[in-house]
Amino acid sequence: MTGYVKRKILSTKGFPRKLNNPAVSAYRIESLVDAAGWGPTMVATRKIKIGEIICDERPLLVSPVNIGEHIPIRVPSSATQAQIIQATLFESEKFLKVALDRMLPENREAYMALRNCHIEDGSGPIMGVVRTNAFEVGDVLRNKSKQCPPEFS
Repeated sequence: MTGYVKRKILSTKGFPRKLNNPAVSAYRIESLVDAAGWGPTMVATRKIKIGEIICDERPLLVSPVNIGEHIPIRVPSSATQAQIIQATLFESEKFLKVALDRMLPENREAYMALRNCHIEDGSGPIMGVVRTNAFEVGDVLRNKSKQCPPEFS
């Protein structure tokens, strides 16, 4: 992650705070498999109020939202849009592998055990997990001041 993002995360009020594990779980994980091949599924065990925290975990990996925009990718001027996308996925995979290689072995194992729905579209295994499981936390990192890098404004 960039120095800016690291500073922003570490300066977030209350970070790192103790994780808040709800006493009564609002969900259970079931091994449901439907026609689409979905496996383990989170199922509510009770009514859940709007805004209620039901799961509190730290991320295993933090990366820019559009990671490919931040990596220099060289393709011939004659490259098709599909070829540019494949080159972007390939380079993004290499970039993310550096981060994965720096993880503790148990965190790397947990990351690679996450669901990957992008096994046939040119995504590598790391990028496939990102594309399947990631969600943007842009509002936390965005800063409308002029000190904010363009990728977060």
